[in-house]
Amino acid sequence: HSGLPWQVRIRSVCLKLNLSSNKLTGSLPAMVGHCAIVDLSNNMLSGNLSRIQSWGNYVEVIQLSSNSLTGNFPNQTSQFLRLNSLEISNNLLVGDLPPVLGTYPELKVIDLSLNQLNGALLPSLFTLTNLASLNLSGNKFSGSIPLEEIGNITSIGSVVDLSLVSLDLSKNSLSGHLPPGISKFKNLEYLDLSKNNLDGSIPDDLTDKLNAFNVSFNNFS
Repeated sequence: HSGLPWQVRIRSVCLKLNLSSNKLTGSLPAMVGHCAIVDLSNNMLSGNLSRIQSWGNYVEVIQLSSNSLTGNFPNQTSQFLRLNSLEISNNLLVGDLPPVLGTYPELKVIDLSLNQLNGALLPSLFTLTNLASLNLSGNKFSGSIPLEEIGNITSIGSVVDLSLVSLDLSKNSLSGHLPPGISKFKNLEYLDLSKNNLDGSIPDDLTDKLNAFNVSFNNFS
């Protein structure tokens, strides 16, 4: 149903809120009670994404893909310590990724594809030890792929367990060489860097677990 009054507080007994694939309009709810899973994807919701900063510290899954949400990802969401899945693809988000996004210890899935995000990639996203899937494709990110920190950590003998299985940075404006640190992702199965401005050579020590590898439409030599 359209026009659901989101200003009404979600009852605190709700553990899972799934209103996906409807025709809901208006802004995001101001509160979601004790909900662990909030799925409002595939609707016609609009307004600023910053309303999620008041959702509290119970949320584990946020699914808001395929709406018309605007604004920046808020940097005042340090309470999301239980968050393990963040999917806000196919919206109208803009601006840089805030540093707080790289501090959520339980994050396993990040999908912010098909937005209008720009600026440099956040280095801390690549050192989240629980992160399995990172999709930032179809945005306006520029600069290099920041994997220098991974190389520095491993060079001094520290044990780093990088669990990334799927990495999609395609359809952006990334430039520079493909850093040697990419070979440190030993569990990587899917890597898509297509349709960027990357150059140089392709590392010869990529993990043998790769079953999908796309670097087309770049300037590799």
